Amino acid sequence: MSGVERPLTLFHLPDGSSVVFYAYPHEAFFTEAPDETEAAQALFSRLHDCSSAV
Repeated sequence: MSGVERPLTLFHLPDGSSVVFYAYPHEAFFTEAPDETEAAQALFSRLHDCSSAV
C-alpha cells in the first residue's frame, strides 16, 4: 500500500466502490487505483480512530 502524499478527498459511491479526488491549482483528477483508494481509506480510518480516542 502506498502512502498518501497529497491533499485528497475520498468518495464512497453507491455501488460500493471508492474514488479519490486530488485537487491542485493547475489540475484536478479522480482515480480508482486500488493503491490510492486503500491508502486514503487507511488514512481516514486512522484519523477517525484518533478523533474517537479523545
